[in-house]
Amino acid sequence: MLITRRQAAAGAMAAALSLGRRGWAATPARPAPANPLPLGALFPMTGDAALIGDESFRGLVLASNKLNGGGGLLGRTVALKRADAPDAGHAADAVKALADGQKVAAIFGTGVTSIALAASEAAGLAGVPYFELTATGAAVTGRTIPTIFRSCPQADAYGTMSVAGVTEVLAPLWRRSPASLRLAVLAESGTLGQAVAAAQTASFRQHRLTPTQTLSYEEGTVDFAPLLRPLKVAGIEVLLHTGAANDVVLLYRAMQQAGWRPRMVIGCGPAYAMADTRQAVGTALDGTMAADFPPYAVNAAEAPGVAAVAAAYRTLYGADPRSGLSLAAYVGAGIFFAAIARAGSVDGTKLRAAVLASNVPCRTTANGWGALFDASGQNRRAGTALLQWQDGRAVTVYPQAAAVAEAEGALAPQPAAGGGTP
Repeated sequence: MLITRRQAAAGAMAAALSLGRRGWAATPARPAPANPLPLGALFPMTGDAALIGDESFRGLVLASNKLNGGGGLLGRTVALKRADAPDAGHAADAVKALADGQKVAAIFGTGVTSIALAASEAAGLAGVPYFELTATGAAVTGRTIPTIFRSCPQADAYGTMSVAGVTEVLAPLWRRSPASLRLAVLAESGTLGQAVAAAQTASFRQHRLTPTQTLSYEEGTVDFAPLLRPLKVAGIEVLLHTGAANDVVLLYRAMQQAGWRPRMVIGCGPAYAMADTRQAVGTALDGTMAADFPPYAVNAAEAPGVAAVAAAYRTLYGADPRSGLSLAAYVGAGIFFAAIARAGSVDGTKLRAAVLASNVPCRTTANGWGALFDASGQNRRAGTALLQWQDGRAVTVYPQAAAVAEAEGALAPQPAAGGGTP
């Protein structure tokens, strides 16, 4: 996820990538059960999105382990068959390897919208049900293939939550009206960035707010200094940013070199919530808010069972979870496993009926999501939370019922230009 195309961040992110690669090797081997039920696990295991893919896969592993501990699925033990799809160009071949070679009954993925689009299309052509656990692009669902389903929210939920961070958290905390705040939107020009920016624009309009600046930049940008100049001149107080993990590293580095930062940054999406990003940026990230999937640091009353999932993660992987991606994948996989069990098979017609009949109330799963699918295959009971990096941890600060900490009103002190942060 973090280096390949952006050499400017290479040194800072090398350690984070090595952690992701060691994670695969650390997954304990399990003896092959008799007559297992093969399920495909298609995630980017190499390339720019490897950390997103790895963390999502880990949640699927935890869910399948729990399932097998309770007797399996359709009377058989689930066996996950992994396939690497580092980008959309490799997705169809990975699906073919799973469908034709491994004879999987269904495919779970992927964490990245472009990969999910290609993989789900190929799965539909192969007649294999496809379940998306962590990719948020709107186009993944709603196509003419009836056996594509998604358990996580769409990308616009990031945008809506980030604006709620302004109107419901920062403005009251600062004793200011939202309209008095100098706001800026900065978004990468790809699918995620533009979807989030569009949702932010709609939410601003709803609240009768007008950002002072709205900027975008091309994928692969390594020099953020020109983007900071108009923000500094405008006296921006709150910056809402959507970009890849490398972008976060480079943005914070540019702010350090410029000796300027806004009063608050609200990031959108997995890049801002990943522990590896915090490791790369250092303490300068503390205080930053993020609109993302609910993390493990969430009120257990709103997310029953979250502590048990975190404990299972630590036992299996020997480390704390990297982000709520694994928790989202765990919850989503459980929702789909239950639908398969109700269907009694993976027959497309029966499975679609079972998924659409799902009716799981919110606040009854380990991240607080429920399950209610529309005709497009999209779960309408999944959402985001507002997190904040406090003392090196991403903790929930909004909605209030899910919060485990009070929101803090400022970023960590700016490190001196040229000085490192541990």
